[in-house]
Amino acid sequence: MANDKRSETLAEFRQMMDEALRTHDSWLALAGLFWLKPGSNTIGSDKNAEVVLPAAHAPALLGSIEMEGEAVRLRIEPPNKVKIDGEDTATAVLAPDTSGAATTVHFGPLTWMVIERGGRLGIRLWDNSRPEMHSFPGRSWFPERPDLSVEASFVPDEGAQPLRIENTIGDVELVPAAGRLIFDIQGRELALQAMGDPGAGLSILFKDLTNGETTYAPGRYLATEAVENGKVVVDFNRAYNPPCAFTAFATCPLPPLENQLPIRVEAGERLPDGIPAH
Repeated sequence: MANDKRSETLAEFRQMMDEALRTHDSWLALAGLFWLKPGSNTIGSDKNAEVVLPAAHAPALLGSIEMEGEAVRLRIEPPNKVKIDGEDTATAVLAPDTSGAATTVHFGPLTWMVIERGGRLGIRLWDNSRPEMHSFPGRSWFPERPDLSVEASFVPDEGAQPLRIENTIGDVELVPAAGRLIFDIQGRELALQAMGDPGAGLSILFKDLTNGETTYAPGRYLATEAVENGKVVVDFNRAYNPPCAFTAFATCPLPPLENQLPIRVEAGERLPDGIPAH
């Protein structure tokens, strides 16, 4: 989740969020997620391959991905080669996204990398020729609600129990809680648990009573600026949908039980056009 400074206007923020869906290797470009098995995993356009690539862009057998323990090695069948860091290659050790320096592989309009989730290793595939990158009608937003941009008091949760964060594929991670954000909406005191660094900006995963009706059923995300003097603005007009609202191949963290608001937050991003509420 982004924790960058909120210096842009709301309109600029929303335009930036919309454009981010259409960029190279964006969420709309995602074309597959394949969990690797120990040993050899074939990669190519053959429908029986472990990692299936689009037939328009890859041969039936492009190569294999060997998994031995936590080591993942890519082997490409000659005469084909892939690009890594701008260089043509036929072999490479692939570092996962959790390493902080994931190896990104390019083959024509295709990109892939190894991701690690819940102790499993998989291949996340992008196809930058997907028509969805251009046909997507855009994010849908509620009109701005100034009353739903509120100042919150930040209460650090030093030594508190970590938050239990489940993702869309059923994995559970215990994430340290930075603290609680306490604020007032329509005379009602509410609170949300936040993650991240208060000095850089906080991340919030939340649900409210609009979920499954006018907003995405699993919940929405929100980022704040840095906390200053124990205060920070929580602007629900900047609440946005997680990537799993746009693709079946994302592994989105879901809001913890502590972050289910008992009100309707009719601000921020609505359901995308063509996406069911449930």
